[in-house]
Amino acid sequence: MAHRAIGRPNESPFSSELEALFSSKLVGIATIDQTGRFLDVNDTFCSMIGYTRRHLLGTSFFNITHPEDVDPNRRYLQQLASGKIRQAAIEDRYIHQHGTSVWVHNELFVVHNARGPRILMISIEVTHLKEVELRIKSHIDSRVATKAPNSEPPVSRASSKERQLYKSLSSREQQVLKLLALGHTGKEAARELGVSLKTVETYRMRIAEKLGLRSRSDMVSFAVRAGVFPHGT
Repeated sequence: MAHRAIGRPNESPFSSELEALFSSKLVGIATIDQTGRFLDVNDTFCSMIGYTRRHLLGTSFFNITHPEDVDPNRRYLQQLASGKIRQAAIEDRYIHQHGTSVWVHNELFVVHNARGPRILMISIEVTHLKEVELRIKSHIDSRVATKAPNSEPPVSRASSKERQLYKSLSSREQQVLKLLALGHTGKEAARELGVSLKTVETYRMRIAEKLGLRSRSDMVSFAVRAGVFPHGT
């Protein structure tokens, strides 16, 4: 479970845009009070975890959160409510109505309206990307564990064609490719590298053009074949 907190609070810029945000079909949107109780949710959020809006309203955010993630989330809500931070980014797990884990990237903000402060939560499901990341790590771990003493290093077993293509990328392009292949969002990659989201997108387009990659899954497949993760990450 990954977390990031940001600075001191300012008046939220989202107050006048909540209605438009809630109509989004791409991301789950919810507002919760300072104790974690749901105040409102959009249809996408409901579909993400399999519960109806009527079921969620009035219940606690912690009721759908994976038990291992409850305490860290509770601490972040307390920091947001007290004003110690103005925003938090959290990699979280929800429990779907059917009992399965749903991995999400959450962005939390303090917003204000006539009824006072509340917490706006924007949820992007990343279950597929997380599963890919875990499979990659498991594959790497198993190869390292079973490698014979005299066998050649995993990186030398990578496809020579893909390896040469990878080496043709600039150092920054390699960094962006690795982060995106591991399932990081463009925004997360930008924060990790200390650059703007626009810069990451520019590098992503260059990588796609140079390597002929059309999708995130293509990047993951290429990264594995090129030996980008020879010893785990």
